[in-house]
Amino acid sequence: MTTSVINKNLKDLLKGLVAINQIPDVEIENLVIDSRELQAGDLFLAVAGTQAHGLDYLQSVLNAKPALIVYEPTEKYSNVQTKDVPCIAIKNLRQYVSSIAARYFAFPSASLNITAITGTNGKTTCAYLLAQLLSSQGVDVAIIGTTGSGRLGDLKKSNLTTPDAISLQKSLYELKASGVQHVVMEASSHALDQRRLEAVEVNVAAFTNLTQDHLDYHQDMSSYLTAKAKLFSFESLACAVLNADELSFDILKNQTKPLVRIATYSSLGNSDADLYAQSIELNALQTTLQVSNLGNHYEFSSKLLGHFNVANLLLALSVMQAYGYALESLNVAVKNLMPPSGRLECFGGSHTPKVVIDYAHTPDALQKALTTLKTISKEDLSAVFGCGGDRDKSKRAVMGAIAQQYAQRIYLTDDNPRTESSLDILNDIKSGMQGNTKIQIIPNRAEAIKTSISEASEHDIILIAGKGHEEYQIIGTEKIPFSDQLHAQAALQEWQELRS
Repeated sequence: MTTSVINKNLKDLLKGLVAINQIPDVEIENLVIDSRELQAGDLFLAVAGTQAHGLDYLQSVLNAKPALIVYEPTEKYSNVQTKDVPCIAIKNLRQYVSSIAARYFAFPSASLNITAITGTNGKTTCAYLLAQLLSSQGVDVAIIGTTGSGRLGDLKKSNLTTPDAISLQKSLYELKASGVQHVVMEASSHALDQRRLEAVEVNVAAFTNLTQDHLDYHQDMSSYLTAKAKLFSFESLACAVLNADELSFDILKNQTKPLVRIATYSSLGNSDADLYAQSIELNALQTTLQVSNLGNHYEFSSKLLGHFNVANLLLALSVMQAYGYALESLNVAVKNLMPPSGRLECFGGSHTPKVVIDYAHTPDALQKALTTLKTISKEDLSAVFGCGGDRDKSKRAVMGAIAQQYAQRIYLTDDNPRTESSLDILNDIKSGMQGNTKIQIIPNRAEAIKTSISEASEHDIILIAGKGHEEYQIIGTEKIPFSDQLHAQAALQEWQELRS
């Protein structure tokens, strides 16, 4: 399959954003927002970030010899001129980067089906489930999100839930060129607030839930919701899939434009929703649910564990309906669904403790993971977790209290401490705890995982929370290779050897 030719003409890329006589009549080699990637002949877009401005690295930018610098004027950089490279100021440049990138890559989203999923928890799982359902119907589908971008089984790693505006348009361009028909993407609140998706033509937008997270960035829950709600005002939307169980439902519904169809789902049996769970049976092996949809009733069984995965599944099914797929055609596909890496991912359990690894790093996600495992645990439930440094401190004590409510043993350990004191973070978590729960503070995450498993009995369950699919730890400013999965498997092997 072929795709449109990349447009390298500067006048086309900047048309309407700056006076035409200011734009050099040349072609550029590439479009770059990260000064470290600049090469000769590139167009460099220098935006004002929350911590730095692209022009803070002006000398290295000039050394790369770009064709043009387009910058966002600020008090510090109000009138930038250089001897060798022309510079053009565009006010509020950040909000136009997506449009410039879309022009450069010949508007790839216009000929793709794009589903964007936002919310605090569940975005990755919902995207993964939806991609599997679409694939089961013969659709060539890819995902862009926390676990990477590409077709399932061939994901390229990513450092961001939603890539920067240029990388996102480039990914869409490459996926389209490879034959992909449908892209399911996660839309983070940061990305929406920073307008990284501004020129992406989203067909269906879906919402999971809203709970406390990222308040270090958004400051309060109202601002956090406002950022996520931006997705539902996109001009390209044909359908908005909303969670009828959420307190934010009315706000999101009102944000959606009049001609956009609204589809609703409920995992709590809300019969006002278009698609709702009438009954749910949960056990350690599978989930069975009866679903009602506009007077019709369906039964699904799935290997997905936990009530929150019922909500994730209902979202995915609602999106499938939005694209015209009948629920009765999805029964086998639902039965075969698998969760993404690090989302209630299970190890051991056959004559060893059961170890479950989950990305839960918010109060709500931790509570959902623990309550799910509590219902299937035969003996003790342990929790191994920490909180990220240089991030929202207000959730730490809350997460400590939640862990103590459900777990018999707690091992507080490093997550990504970054530049904060590890012990300060762990003591912040412990400040939310009181009573007789067995609590150990073991900053070294490998040691904490090993200790938690070595102290467990055959029928215990251990939740290792916070990092999920991540294959690193950030200590100071250094990213160090680290896998919860590998350390858990090694500890389970040692547990077996010591008892054999």
